[in-house]
Amino acid sequence: MLFKENRGLEVKKADQERMLDILISQNFIEVKFYPLYSSSYVKAYLESPLGLYLIERKQLGSTIAMINIKDLKDIDIVNLSKKAQDEIMERYQNRENEIKEKINALQKQSIELQLKLYEQMNIKETIKIMEDK
Repeated sequence: MLFKENRGLEVKKADQERMLDILISQNFIEVKFYPLYSSSYVKAYLESPLGLYLIERKQLGSTIAMINIKDLKDIDIVNLSKKAQDEIMERYQNRENEIKEKINALQKQSIELQLKLYEQMNIKETIKIMEDK
């Protein structure tokens, strides 16, 4: 299930288990899907440059841009089979997770490199004391 604030461009996804904690109000548009659509696929589509453009075109108001349900329903979504949507999103999410793991590993290496530098500069203990405060 997706939620679209009727102001702004952010699209939020909520799992069925978390639905009990969410209150639908006039500030959010709840989007339920037919079994033919993957909510992850639609979310990624609406957050793409094309999706954001389509949402922006439908929004009304100059100070606070808003979108109504009817206009949101009119946004065309590239319709692939549910199986294709799921496969695309699984490949994307797997690759994204791999990239995040690599980023985390590189950040850890960067910290270790800094600590080694501080050790060579004979200031590692001072830095450690400063961080503890």
